Amino acid sequence: MMKIKLLENGSGITYRFFESCCHPEALYHLEDEEINDLIEKIHETRVEQTANSSNPTHELGQGQIAFIGYDAEWVERPSPNGQTLNVLSYQFFLVGVGGEMSATFFPASEAFDDRLELQEMLAELLRKALKCGIILDYPAQVVLVGFFLRADLAMLADLIAFKEQLGNVGGKIATTGKPVTMGMVGKRQDVERIDKDRRIFCGRWENGCLVHIRFYDIAKHAPEKTPLSVLGDLLELPKLCIPEGYSIARMDELKAGDFEAFLEYGIRDAEIAVKYYLRLLAFAREQVGGRHIKAGILPVSAGAMAVKMFRTKLAESGLDYESVFGMAETKRTFWDEAKCRMRTVERVVKDEMRQFHEAFVVLCYHGGRNECFYFGPTLPSHWYDFDLSGAYSTGLVVIRSIDYASSYETKDVQLFLGDVMGFAWVDFQFPAPTRFPCLPVRTDLHGLQFPLQGTSYCTAPELALALTMGAAITIKRGVIYPWADSEQRVFEPFVQEIRRLRQHYPKGSLPEQYAKLLGNSLYGKTGQGLREKTVFDTGKMQSMKVPESSISNAPMAAHVTGFIRAVMGEILHGIPEGRTVISCTTDGILTDADENELDLSGELAQRFQSLLGGV
Repeated sequence: MMKIKLLENGSGITYRFFESCCHPEALYHLEDEEINDLIEKIHETRVEQTANSSNPTHELGQGQIAFIGYDAEWVERPSPNGQTLNVLSYQFFLVGVGGEMSATFFPASEAFDDRLELQEMLAELLRKALKCGIILDYPAQVVLVGFFLRADLAMLADLIAFKEQLGNVGGKIATTGKPVTMGMVGKRQDVERIDKDRRIFCGRWENGCLVHIRFYDIAKHAPEKTPLSVLGDLLELPKLCIPEGYSIARMDELKAGDFEAFLEYGIRDAEIAVKYYLRLLAFAREQVGGRHIKAGILPVSAGAMAVKMFRTKLAESGLDYESVFGMAETKRTFWDEAKCRMRTVERVVKDEMRQFHEAFVVLCYHGGRNECFYFGPTLPSHWYDFDLSGAYSTGLVVIRSIDYASSYETKDVQLFLGDVMGFAWVDFQFPAPTRFPCLPVRTDLHGLQFPLQGTSYCTAPELALALTMGAAITIKRGVIYPWADSEQRVFEPFVQEIRRLRQHYPKGSLPEQYAKLLGNSLYGKTGQGLREKTVFDTGKMQSMKVPESSISNAPMAAHVTGFIRAVMGEILHGIPEGRTVISCTTDGILTDADENELDLSGELAQRFQSLLGGV
């Protein structure tokens, strides 16, 4: 049975508390002797920790990790100084070893000064979870999950106390370094064993314990711009709708007019967030593994998860990360002011041979084709939207181990033909009748353009295609990276695993969709930080350049995206003269040419199909 109580804590905070049935892993099913043994073991750990602690009244919790979904509801109202956000409630959904529960906290008023502190609400939530057996002790780690967390955290009175410990992950807030540590105040009467209910609450010091809190915005584990409702549908836990006659913009009216619907709406959002995290955690434990994932801690984004999975597959295939990515171990000695001594740390950095041509290669790194060839309404016809199958994940398979030390400069255009990794700065001119030129020219206002003539930083596949289209090419500077002797393809094991997972799970299911997201995310990590792009660093309170990932690699990123642009350019070039092309967007073409009229016999299209067949 679910119990619903309206309570007030010692500080006068009113909240609604939901208690659910307990999980089978709770201690309800242990024998008395087993419970006594566990109490004694935990007590001995506490005594030892307190004796060794410089602050014996605040020790780290010993309980299992707890997962908490968080959401806030507010309304925007005019004020003398402009619009003001008035907080209506804070919702939490906790999943622990003993089951799950939720609570909604209400500030005394909607005034700014009455906003509640996260620390105080979590302390109350964990106390209630202890009392009903949802958790069996104060946890050492709490994972706090939200959706668009940046907005919900801004509603907290104590955000200023820990905001500098949070990081920016692609515009979302998350824990990227050490977790935030908060003290959970505990009272001795809250933590005693109750024999008749066979619940265990370990004896504690009056000042409570410390809990490490990690923040996650679950939107970073979903495709860009995915609404929370889609995640709920994947969980078969649909996001609730605002009752008829009310508006999401005026949640205060819903709170006043239908209080129960207001409660259920907010709690469901917190529940979806935390249960989506737990489903991803189950997937990651089965498919990725690792110490942190086993402990319940996911990477901060799908991209970071993809990198972890890729590096695992790379090691399993027998390839060495440092040699594949041109990295080298170095030692750095510096003065540590905090410890007043010299320290030497080991780092893995780009080796000099990889760096030699990298600045030039970055100039040849562009995004996908994004062109519109037709303006206004079209004539009635049959229009087809053709897409490359798994464009960038398949494109990654073209990469073999690179011989960075043997890279060389050349102006001989013939050396750029075939399955070659090369980059060039060229002057070019296509014949006047050419409908779809293929060499990219970067502009400040309009992104990539593909004119009939100009100067381009391009890749070998695009250069080879331009020659087959009859372009006149003059190389001003060119660099070629030979493939190493190994024929083993660097990203093939990862791509094979992603395709295996997508075939294994039902189409449209959460794990199938998440496997697809991981496959699409990995390519972006190879290009992360190569060009000037900034994000706001919440810790340093200033805009910072996006850092490179552990697999950022200019030759790989530039070659893959150049290869995909060239494949698309070759298909465009083969469309019959009498057919119309509306647009070309990254890996898709909208045209009235049917499938039989697409010419896929070109060298690049054939190479792409061979890679597709290999995985």
